[in-house]
Amino acid sequence: MQGPFLRKYGVETKIPFDLFEADGVDFKTDAVHASGDTKIMKDEGDEINTTNGFADEGQTYSIIISATEMEAARIKIPIVDQGTKVWLDDSIVIETYGHASAMHAMDLDAAQVDLTSASIDAIWDEVLTGATHNDATSAGRRLREASDVSIIRSVELAQGGTTTTITLNGNASSINDFYNGCVIIIIDGTGIGQARIVTAYVGSTRIADICIDWVTAPDNSSKYVLRGHGGTVIHEFLNGVITKAAFSSAMEARLAELDAVNLPADIDAIKAKTDNQPAGIPKNVALPQFVFVMASSSDHVTPKTGLTVTAEISKDGGSDVTATNNVVELSHGRYKVTGGFTQAEMNADILALRFSAPGADDRNIIIKTSS
Repeated sequence: MQGPFLRKYGVETKIPFDLFEADGVDFKTDAVHASGDTKIMKDEGDEINTTNGFADEGQTYSIIISATEMEAARIKIPIVDQGTKVWLDDSIVIETYGHASAMHAMDLDAAQVDLTSASIDAIWDEVLTGATHNDATSAGRRLREASDVSIIRSVELAQGGTTTTITLNGNASSINDFYNGCVIIIIDGTGIGQARIVTAYVGSTRIADICIDWVTAPDNSSKYVLRGHGGTVIHEFLNGVITKAAFSSAMEARLAELDAVNLPADIDAIKAKTDNQPAGIPKNVALPQFVFVMASSSDHVTPKTGLTVTAEISKDGGSDVTATNNVVELSHGRYKVTGGFTQAEMNADILALRFSAPGADDRNIIIKTSS
Protein backbone atom coordinates (compact mmCIF):
# COMPACT_ATOMS: atom_id res chain seq x y z
CA MET A 1 0.00 0.00 0.00
CA GLN A 2 1.23 3.50 -0.85
CA GLY A 3 -0.03 6.41 1.21
CA PRO A 4 -2.16 7.58 2.78
CA PHE A 5 -1.88 10.69 0.60
CA LEU A 6 -3.57 13.84 1.97
CA ARG A 7 -5.53 15.67 -0.75
CA LYS A 8 -8.35 18.23 -0.86
CA TYR A 9 -11.93 16.94 -1.12
CA GLY A 10 -13.56 17.40 -4.54
CA VAL A 11 -10.43 18.79 -6.23
CA GLU A 12 -8.64 17.01 -9.08
CA THR A 13 -5.24 15.75 -8.01
CA LYS A 14 -2.20 13.95 -9.37
CA ILE A 15 -0.84 11.06 -7.29
CA PRO A 16 2.72 9.74 -7.80
CA PHE A 17 3.43 6.07 -7.09
CA ASP A 18 5.93 3.25 -7.74
CA LEU A 19 5.53 -0.16 -9.35
CA PHE A 20 7.76 -3.17 -8.70
CA GLU A 21 8.62 -6.14 -10.86
CA ALA A 22 6.50 -9.22 -10.14
CA ASP A 23 9.28 -10.64 -7.96
CA GLY A 24 9.10 -7.54 -5.76
CA VAL A 25 12.82 -6.74 -6.05
CA ASP A 26 13.34 -4.03 -8.71
CA PHE A 27 11.28 -1.07 -9.88
CA LYS A 28 9.05 -1.78 -12.90
CA THR A 29 9.92 1.00 -15.37
CA ASP A 30 8.06 0.12 -18.57
CA ALA A 31 4.53 -0.74 -17.45
CA VAL A 32 1.67 0.24 -19.78
CA HIS A 33 -1.83 0.87 -18.47
CA ALA A 34 -4.69 -1.25 -19.79
CA SER A 35 -8.40 -1.02 -19.08
CA GLY A 36 -9.24 -2.30 -15.63
CA ASP A 37 -5.68 -2.06 -14.30
CA THR A 38 -6.69 0.75 -11.93
CA LYS A 39 -9.97 0.81 -10.02
CA ILE A 40 -11.33 3.18 -7.40
CA MET A 41 -13.26 2.46 -4.21
CA LYS A 42 -14.78 5.47 -2.39
CA ASP A 43 -15.59 5.15 1.32
CA GLU A 44 -15.46 1.34 1.14
CA GLY A 45 -18.09 1.25 -1.61
CA ASP A 46 -18.07 -0.73 -4.86
CA GLU A 47 -15.02 -0.73 -7.13
CA ILE A 48 -15.20 0.85 -10.59
CA ASN A 49 -12.57 1.66 -13.21
CA THR A 50 -10.76 4.99 -12.71
CA THR A 51 -11.52 7.79 -15.16
CA ASN A 52 -7.85 8.04 -16.11
CA GLY A 53 -5.16 5.44 -16.56
CA PHE A 54 -1.73 5.79 -15.04
CA ALA A 55 1.12 7.54 -16.88
CA ASP A 56 4.79 6.53 -17.08
CA GLU A 57 7.01 9.19 -15.45
CA GLY A 58 10.34 7.41 -16.05
CA GLN A 59 11.36 5.63 -12.87
CA THR A 60 7.89 6.15 -11.36
CA TYR A 61 4.25 6.57 -12.42
CA SER A 62 1.38 8.93 -11.75
CA ILE A 63 -2.41 8.93 -12.03
CA ILE A 64 -4.84 11.84 -12.18
CA ILE A 65 -7.91 11.46 -9.95
CA SER A 66 -10.82 13.59 -11.13
CA ALA A 67 -12.71 16.10 -8.97
CA THR A 68 -15.75 13.81 -8.84
CA GLU A 69 -13.63 10.83 -7.85
CA MET A 70 -12.18 12.95 -5.01
CA GLU A 71 -15.61 13.40 -3.40
CA ALA A 72 -15.12 10.92 -0.56
CA ALA A 73 -13.51 10.80 2.86
CA ARG A 74 -11.25 7.81 2.10
CA ILE A 75 -10.31 6.62 -1.37
CA LYS A 76 -8.51 3.39 -2.28
CA ILE A 77 -7.08 2.70 -5.74
CA PRO A 78 -5.98 -0.91 -6.44
CA ILE A 79 -3.32 -1.21 -9.19
CA VAL A 80 -3.58 -4.77 -10.53
CA ASP A 81 -2.24 -6.06 -13.87
CA GLN A 82 -5.23 -7.59 -15.67
CA GLY A 83 -3.03 -9.55 -18.10
CA THR A 84 0.04 -11.67 -17.47
CA LYS A 85 1.41 -10.13 -14.31
CA VAL A 86 4.43 -7.95 -15.06
CA TRP A 87 4.25 -5.93 -11.84
CA LEU A 88 3.48 -6.60 -8.20
CA ASP A 89 -0.10 -5.78 -7.19
CA ASP A 90 -0.33 -2.62 -5.09
CA SER A 91 -2.80 0.03 -3.98
CA ILE A 92 -2.96 3.75 -3.20
CA VAL A 93 -4.85 5.22 -0.22
CA ILE A 94 -6.01 8.86 -0.18
CA GLU A 95 -7.51 10.75 2.77
CA THR A 96 -9.31 14.02 1.97
CA TYR A 97 -9.52 17.33 3.84
CA GLY A 98 -11.25 20.72 3.59
CA HIS A 99 -14.93 19.66 3.51
CA ALA A 100 -17.62 18.56 5.97
CA SER A 101 -17.69 15.14 4.26
CA ALA A 102 -13.89 14.80 4.13
CA MET A 103 -11.83 12.61 6.44
CA HIS A 104 -10.39 15.82 7.92
CA ALA A 105 -12.77 18.82 7.83
CA MET A 106 -10.05 21.43 8.42
CA ASP A 107 -8.99 23.26 5.23
CA LEU A 108 -5.21 23.03 5.09
CA ASP A 109 -5.16 25.45 2.12
CA ALA A 110 -6.58 28.35 4.16
CA ALA A 111 -4.37 31.42 4.22
CA GLN A 112 -1.75 31.39 6.95
CA VAL A 113 -0.40 34.45 8.74
CA ASP A 114 3.34 34.87 8.15
CA LEU A 115 4.71 36.42 11.33
CA THR A 116 8.12 37.94 10.77
CA SER A 117 10.43 38.87 13.64
CA ALA A 118 9.58 42.55 13.05
CA SER A 119 5.84 41.97 13.37
CA ILE A 120 6.32 39.88 16.51
CA ASP A 121 8.42 42.66 18.02
CA ALA A 122 5.71 45.19 17.16
CA ILE A 123 3.10 43.07 18.96
CA TRP A 124 5.13 42.91 22.14
CA ASP A 125 5.97 46.62 21.98
CA GLU A 126 2.33 47.66 21.53
CA VAL A 127 1.11 49.83 24.43
CA LEU A 128 -2.11 48.61 26.05
CA THR A 129 -4.21 51.23 27.86
CA GLY A 130 -7.79 51.67 28.88
CA ALA A 131 -8.38 53.49 25.57
CA THR A 132 -6.79 50.88 23.27
CA HIS A 133 -7.37 47.14 22.87
CA ASN A 134 -10.24 47.38 25.32
CA ASP A 135 -12.89 45.23 23.60
CA ALA A 136 -14.50 42.91 26.13
CA THR A 137 -13.19 39.74 24.49
CA SER A 138 -9.95 41.06 22.97
CA ALA A 139 -6.53 39.58 23.66
CA GLY A 140 -5.30 43.04 24.71
CA ARG A 141 -7.91 43.35 27.44
CA ARG A 142 -7.29 39.80 28.61
CA LEU A 143 -3.56 40.59 28.82
CA ARG A 144 -4.13 43.78 30.75
CA GLU A 145 -6.54 42.08 33.17
CA ALA A 146 -4.01 39.28 33.70
CA SER A 147 -1.24 41.80 34.40
CA ASP A 148 -3.49 43.51 36.96
CA VAL A 149 -3.40 40.32 38.98
CA SER A 150 -0.15 38.44 38.65
CA ILE A 151 2.69 39.86 36.51
CA ILE A 152 5.88 40.45 38.50
CA ARG A 153 8.55 42.55 36.81
CA SER A 154 12.29 41.98 37.33
CA VAL A 155 14.23 43.16 40.39
CA GLU A 156 15.56 46.72 39.87
CA LEU A 157 17.69 49.21 41.87
CA ALA A 158 15.98 52.51 42.69
CA GLN A 159 17.67 55.86 42.01
CA GLY A 160 16.27 57.41 45.20
CA GLY A 161 13.02 58.49 46.85
CA THR A 162 11.14 60.56 49.43
CA THR A 163 8.45 59.65 51.95
CA THR A 164 5.80 59.99 49.20
CA THR A 165 7.68 58.87 46.07
CA ILE A 166 10.25 56.48 44.68
CA THR A 167 12.49 57.17 41.67
CA LEU A 168 12.59 54.01 39.55
CA ASN A 169 15.58 52.63 37.71
CA GLY A 170 16.65 54.33 34.48
CA ASN A 171 15.42 51.27 32.54
CA ALA A 172 11.83 51.91 33.61
CA SER A 173 9.16 53.01 31.11
CA SER A 174 9.20 56.58 29.76
CA ILE A 175 5.39 56.56 29.34
CA ASN A 176 3.39 58.62 31.83
CA ASP A 177 1.14 56.64 34.22
CA PHE A 178 2.54 53.36 32.86
CA TYR A 179 2.76 51.77 36.34
CA ASN A 180 -0.45 53.23 37.79
CA GLY A 181 -2.22 50.63 39.94
CA CYS A 182 0.88 48.43 40.33
CA VAL A 183 2.18 47.40 43.74
CA ILE A 184 5.84 48.32 44.31
CA ILE A 185 7.64 46.16 46.88
CA ILE A 186 11.06 46.96 48.35
CA ILE A 187 12.81 43.60 48.73
CA ASP A 188 16.34 44.70 49.72
CA GLY A 189 18.26 47.76 50.98
CA THR A 190 16.77 50.80 52.66
CA GLY A 191 13.06 50.40 53.39
CA ILE A 192 13.07 46.60 52.88
CA GLY A 193 9.70 44.93 53.50
CA GLN A 194 7.50 47.88 52.54
CA ALA A 195 4.87 47.75 49.78
CA ARG A 196 2.78 50.55 48.30
CA ILE A 197 0.43 51.13 45.35
CA VAL A 198 1.59 53.47 42.56
CA THR A 199 -0.97 56.24 42.03
CA ALA A 200 0.88 58.39 39.46
CA TYR A 201 4.00 58.08 37.34
CA VAL A 202 6.06 60.62 35.33
CA GLY A 203 7.95 58.87 32.56
CA SER A 204 10.54 61.59 31.96
CA THR A 205 11.75 61.61 35.60
CA ARG A 206 10.91 57.94 36.45
CA ILE A 207 9.26 59.25 39.67
CA ALA A 208 6.31 57.23 41.01
CA ASP A 209 3.89 58.60 43.58
CA ILE A 210 2.53 56.16 46.16
CA CYS A 211 -0.83 55.85 47.92
CA ILE A 212 0.43 55.96 51.54
CA ASP A 213 3.69 57.49 52.77
CA TRP A 214 6.69 55.24 53.25
CA VAL A 215 7.64 54.59 56.87
CA THR A 216 11.28 54.62 55.72
CA ALA A 217 11.96 56.57 52.52
CA PRO A 218 13.81 54.53 49.87
CA ASP A 219 17.20 55.59 48.49
CA ASN A 220 19.69 54.42 45.86
CA SER A 221 20.32 51.18 47.80
CA SER A 222 16.68 50.09 47.65
CA LYS A 223 15.87 47.15 45.37
CA TYR A 224 12.27 46.72 44.27
CA VAL A 225 9.85 44.72 42.13
CA LEU A 226 6.60 45.91 40.54
CA ARG A 227 3.55 43.64 40.72
CA GLY A 228 0.25 44.19 38.92
CA HIS A 229 -2.65 44.39 41.39
CA GLY A 230 -5.57 46.40 39.98
CA GLY A 231 -4.40 49.09 42.39
CA THR A 232 -6.47 52.03 41.11
CA VAL A 233 -9.63 50.54 42.64
CA ILE A 234 -7.80 49.51 45.83
CA HIS A 235 -6.25 52.98 46.26
CA GLU A 236 -9.65 54.65 45.97
CA PHE A 237 -11.08 52.15 48.44
CA LEU A 238 -8.30 52.82 50.99
CA ASN A 239 -8.84 56.57 50.70
CA GLY A 240 -12.62 56.38 51.06
CA VAL A 241 -13.44 57.45 47.51
CA ILE A 242 -15.65 54.38 47.12
CA THR A 243 -17.48 52.48 49.84
CA LYS A 244 -17.11 48.85 50.78
CA ALA A 245 -20.63 48.14 49.52
CA ALA A 246 -19.94 49.79 46.14
CA PHE A 247 -16.68 47.89 45.81
CA SER A 248 -18.37 44.55 46.56
CA SER A 249 -21.14 45.31 44.07
CA ALA A 250 -18.65 46.18 41.33
CA MET A 251 -16.67 43.00 41.94
CA GLU A 252 -19.78 40.80 41.87
CA ALA A 253 -20.93 42.42 38.62
CA ARG A 254 -17.55 41.86 36.98
CA LEU A 255 -17.39 38.22 38.09
CA ALA A 256 -20.90 37.67 36.76
CA GLU A 257 -19.84 39.17 33.42
CA LEU A 258 -16.83 36.86 33.16
CA ASP A 259 -18.88 33.82 34.16
CA ALA A 260 -21.89 34.54 31.92
CA VAL A 261 -20.14 35.84 28.80
CA ASN A 262 -16.41 35.38 28.50
CA LEU A 263 -15.77 31.93 29.95
CA PRO A 264 -18.54 30.10 28.00
CA ALA A 265 -17.43 31.85 24.79
CA ASP A 266 -13.83 30.81 25.35
CA ILE A 267 -14.86 27.23 26.04
CA ASP A 268 -17.11 27.16 22.95
CA ALA A 269 -14.21 28.45 20.83
CA ILE A 270 -11.93 25.67 22.06
CA LYS A 271 -14.64 23.05 21.56
CA ALA A 272 -15.27 24.21 18.00
CA LYS A 273 -11.61 23.60 17.15
CA THR A 274 -11.54 20.11 18.69
CA ASP A 275 -14.91 18.74 17.51
CA ASN A 276 -13.58 18.12 13.99
CA GLN A 277 -10.59 16.04 15.03
CA PRO A 278 -10.58 12.56 13.44
CA ALA A 279 -12.22 9.91 15.68
CA GLY A 280 -11.36 6.20 15.96
CA ILE A 281 -13.71 3.25 15.46
CA PRO A 282 -16.46 3.83 18.08
CA LYS A 283 -17.56 1.21 20.61
CA ASN A 284 -21.17 -0.05 20.54
CA VAL A 285 -21.82 1.59 17.15
CA ALA A 286 -22.46 -0.52 14.03
CA LEU A 287 -19.57 -0.61 11.53
CA PRO A 288 -21.43 -0.48 8.18
CA GLN A 289 -18.62 -1.57 5.84
CA PHE A 290 -15.53 -3.73 6.37
CA VAL A 291 -13.16 -4.66 3.53
CA PHE A 292 -10.17 -7.02 3.75
CA VAL A 293 -7.81 -9.11 1.55
CA MET A 294 -7.30 -12.89 1.59
CA ALA A 295 -3.91 -14.33 0.55
CA SER A 296 -3.29 -17.70 -1.07
CA SER A 297 -2.03 -20.43 1.30
CA SER A 298 0.40 -21.62 -1.41
CA ASP A 299 2.69 -18.55 -1.35
CA HIS A 300 1.08 -16.44 1.42
CA VAL A 301 1.27 -13.34 -0.80
CA THR A 302 -0.94 -13.54 -3.89
CA PRO A 303 -4.51 -12.34 -3.32
CA LYS A 304 -6.86 -15.36 -3.49
CA THR A 305 -10.10 -15.13 -5.47
CA GLY A 306 -13.22 -17.30 -5.55
CA LEU A 307 -13.29 -18.08 -1.83
CA THR A 308 -16.20 -18.79 0.47
CA VAL A 309 -15.06 -16.89 3.54
CA THR A 310 -16.26 -17.40 7.10
CA ALA A 311 -16.11 -14.38 9.42
CA GLU A 312 -15.78 -14.87 13.19
CA ILE A 313 -15.52 -12.32 15.97
CA SER A 314 -14.15 -12.48 19.53
CA LYS A 315 -15.11 -9.72 21.98
CA ASP A 316 -12.72 -8.80 24.81
CA GLY A 317 -10.96 -12.18 24.74
CA GLY A 318 -14.12 -14.28 24.53
CA SER A 319 -14.83 -17.26 22.29
CA ASP A 320 -15.04 -16.89 18.50
CA VAL A 321 -18.62 -16.44 17.26
CA THR A 322 -19.74 -16.46 13.63
CA ALA A 323 -20.48 -12.92 12.43
CA THR A 324 -24.11 -11.96 11.79
CA ASN A 325 -23.55 -10.82 8.19
CA ASN A 326 -22.09 -12.80 5.30
CA VAL A 327 -18.86 -12.15 3.41
CA VAL A 328 -19.00 -11.45 -0.34
CA GLU A 329 -16.17 -11.15 -2.85
CA LEU A 330 -15.36 -7.79 -4.47
CA SER A 331 -12.44 -8.54 -6.83
CA HIS A 332 -8.74 -9.34 -6.92
CA GLY A 333 -8.77 -11.16 -3.59
CA ARG A 334 -10.68 -8.42 -1.79
CA TYR A 335 -13.81 -9.26 0.19
CA LYS A 336 -16.25 -7.35 2.36
CA VAL A 337 -18.69 -8.11 5.16
CA THR A 338 -22.05 -7.22 3.63
CA GLY A 339 -23.69 -4.77 5.99
CA GLY A 340 -20.61 -4.76 8.20
CA PHE A 341 -20.68 -5.60 11.90
CA THR A 342 -23.75 -4.96 14.06
CA GLN A 343 -23.96 -2.66 17.07
CA ALA A 344 -23.99 -5.67 19.42
CA GLU A 345 -20.88 -7.11 17.75
CA MET A 346 -19.09 -3.77 18.15
CA ASN A 347 -19.89 -3.55 21.88
CA ALA A 348 -16.40 -4.39 23.15
CA ASP A 349 -13.13 -2.64 23.91
CA ILE A 350 -11.03 -5.16 21.93
CA LEU A 351 -12.39 -7.00 18.87
CA ALA A 352 -10.49 -9.95 17.35
CA LEU A 353 -11.73 -10.67 13.80
CA ARG A 354 -10.88 -13.95 12.02
CA PHE A 355 -11.57 -14.59 8.33
CA SER A 356 -10.95 -18.13 7.04
CA ALA A 357 -11.48 -20.14 3.85
CA PRO A 358 -10.01 -23.32 2.31
CA GLY A 359 -7.01 -22.50 0.10
CA ALA A 360 -6.23 -19.21 1.87
CA ASP A 361 -4.33 -18.09 4.94
CA ASP A 362 -6.43 -17.08 7.91
CA ARG A 363 -6.73 -13.28 8.18
CA ASN A 364 -6.68 -12.02 11.78
CA ILE A 365 -7.43 -8.35 12.52
CA ILE A 366 -7.46 -6.70 15.97
CA ILE A 367 -9.54 -3.53 16.54
CA LYS A 368 -9.38 -1.34 19.65
CA THR A 369 -12.57 0.72 19.81
CA SER A 370 -12.93 4.22 21.21
CA SER A 371 -15.57 5.20 23.78
